[in-house]
Amino acid sequence: MQSMRRVFLIRTKGVKHTTIDDVVHAVGIGKGSFNSHYSSKEKLLYEIIKGAKQKMVETALTVLAGKENLRLKIEQVLYQIYLAPDSLMFYLCPSDLDYLMRKLPKKNNKLEKLKSTNNF
Repeated sequence: MQSMRRVFLIRTKGVKHTTIDDVVHAVGIGKGSFNSHYSSKEKLLYEIIKGAKQKMVETALTVLAGKENLRLKIEQVLYQIYLAPDSLMFYLCPSDLDYLMRKLPKKNNKLEKLKSTNNF
């Protein structure tokens, strides 16, 4: 449920305009609790996006491994990517990801750049 609330914040306010106050209010915790788990809102938002991407890939692989015909599999995968309640696909743009990468600690930024280089 909390994951849906955080996704909802990104959908309604966007990556750049979601604040720590928005997050702590949505999940019902104090700022101190937030700060004990995350060094910044960007770190949290990046983790949410990364988790959503991982879930999307896992769901797609599960659907594609099924026994349904190919057309049905493709429809199911596209639904999960674009229309599922926790999908962020329509709510993110490359500038959001660039923004987060610039704001992440250098260690995380280097790791993500290395993954991008190795994966493409």
